[in-house]
Amino acid sequence: MIRLSRQFINSLSAIVCLLMLVSASAGQVCTPHWDREIGMPGLSNDAVRALAVFDDGSGPRLHAGGGFESAGGVNVNGIARWDGSTWSALSMPSGIGIDGDTPSQVRALAVFDDGSGPSLYVGGNFSTAGGLTVNNIARWDGLNWSALTGPSPFPVGTGVAGEVHALAVFDDGAGPALFAGGTFISAGGITVNRIAKWDGVAWSGVSGPSGTGVSGGTSTTVRSLSVFNDGTGEALYVGGSFSTAGGIHVNRIARWDGTVWQALIGPSGTGMTGGTAVYAMTTFDDGNGPALFVGGDFGFAGGVVVSRIARWNATAWAALTGPGGTGVGGGVSPAVTSLQAFDDGHGPLLYAGGSFTTAGGWGGNQTTPANHVVRWNGLNWLPLTEAGINGVGSTTMSFAVFDDGAGPSLYLGGYFSTAGGLASHRISSWRACRYGPGDVNCDGQINSLDVLAFVTAIIDTDAYTSDYPGCDRRQADLNCDGQVNGIDVDAFVSGWLQADFSTCP
Repeated sequence: MIRLSRQFINSLSAIVCLLMLVSASAGQVCTPHWDREIGMPGLSNDAVRALAVFDDGSGPRLHAGGGFESAGGVNVNGIARWDGSTWSALSMPSGIGIDGDTPSQVRALAVFDDGSGPSLYVGGNFSTAGGLTVNNIARWDGLNWSALTGPSPFPVGTGVAGEVHALAVFDDGAGPALFAGGTFISAGGITVNRIAKWDGVAWSGVSGPSGTGVSGGTSTTVRSLSVFNDGTGEALYVGGSFSTAGGIHVNRIARWDGTVWQALIGPSGTGMTGGTAVYAMTTFDDGNGPALFVGGDFGFAGGVVVSRIARWNATAWAALTGPGGTGVGGGVSPAVTSLQAFDDGHGPLLYAGGSFTTAGGWGGNQTTPANHVVRWNGLNWLPLTEAGINGVGSTTMSFAVFDDGAGPSLYLGGYFSTAGGLASHRISSWRACRYGPGDVNCDGQINSLDVLAFVTAIIDTDAYTSDYPGCDRRQADLNCDGQVNGIDVDAFVSGWLQADFSTCP
């Protein structure tokens, strides 16, 4: 217990009076919001198709890839780095960014350590990176670009012979490796059929007893890769536009456990039907247990009506249905093209982005607003709305969670030029609510319960720790001086009266 001064007792009397005044009040509710323009004039010419966070030795930075030429007025050629305040290029003396095809585009980003330290791997349709011949996939270590060349001689053994649309790190039993998916038939000079493994030294195919890679379907492509543990161990899930994997019938999605390919079968069907492709996958627990969430332009999953997004729990497919209906719709050729879990201050939610305009309702017949991005909380679809303006102005292609110095935010990339009514040239961020010191019990609201928590924090540190697990006692340090004392009581009372709780730097 601490010894209380007369100043503290007088301040505490004031806060007790305040508690009596606000005991019936709902208080201030924490509200996420759209960010201001990011590095205007933004990104030029083409969409942001991929986002990833990579630390090149100078701290974590957000990396954006696409077909754009400039970022924030800086020449970058398809890939750029954002530090929270400025854009910069990934360049060497021999060249800037990617180049070589028309149009050149970055479509996938992933961080992988091949044994020589973490590097950013970049995939898409381009022939050079930093002026070096790389053939659609390259490695950036923070200073230099390099090619992924196997035992076969240059140029046959360099990169892949076709577009790369997806990258993921997975341990198939032989150690962590980088898996790449796309339209390519060969990688490092060997036949792989649209999916290949890079172990840091050589390329290899992903083969089962009945075949290698994937085939069949319209414009056969692997478009998404994700790792999910269904309770029997981690496996690599592969989505795209194909009908077979390893020679077995799968319908646009398949499971690779390191040895065999498997189909994802529901009560009345296999994989996805009623569309052309799976575009996005991620793992998330929406209250029904950990599951793989899958997005695309399909209508059915395992024979179940799902409308472009579905949940796979290792044994069955399920739709994401709220009071208004199922899945997403609306717009021209609606599809889910990106998925990401993010906590906006009210607990983790699943974010879905794409070309849709409504959520809840087959064919877009429902009116829940969801302009190209929406949240799922396990029971309902929730729009991203600020000042009455919903979502973003056009298709969302990519997500990444990045802390730019003001707390973690959800960054969105795509074709849009506005987000929540703000100018946001192909990239924006949805900022989690951050009350900082005012939200003493860490529940996302400032109300009478915080007064009780604040008194507890000052009088008894041990009680505070046990009563509010997960909270830092510094939530009660309102004047940010590293101490919790009577001065903070005055700051707390002032904050309530002025409805202004600042956040410590």
